[in-house]
Amino acid sequence: KPFAHATGLLALQITGLLFAFFALGFGAKSWQLYRAMGWRDHHLAMYLGFAALFVWFAVSSFWRASRKQRRG
Repeated sequence: KPFAHATGLLALQITGLLFAFFALGFGAKSWQLYRAMGWRDHHLAMYLGFAALFVWFAVSSFWRASRKQRRG
């Protein structure tokens, strides 16, 4: 039981870290497009949306891990 609990926490934290890396990648691409063309690039909104989505996934994954750790 303790091993399964620790493994679940670790899996949530690793998943959150991977989502954070994706968010950073999309955020960097958004910044690059914004610096190159400003708001005229039609892909900028898509990259910003994906960055926000992956930020939400990362935050919620770490939040779930935190809740699970307090309960366990």
